[in-house]
Amino acid sequence: MIKPSQVLKETKEMLASSNRRLYKIASNHNNVVEDFPPEEHAKELKDQNL
Repeated sequence: MIKPSQVLKETKEMLASSNRRLYKIASNHNNVVEDFPPEEHAKELKDQNL
């Protein structure tokens, strides 16, 4: 099984090869977001406590 954080990392690498950048990382699972540096996290999100 492929982990979501691994998919995001591979996507970042592919985008980097064409001078593109993936940022504002967001996920419903904190462990995915924690795999990325804080400067790449989406900051505009709010917890809805649903």
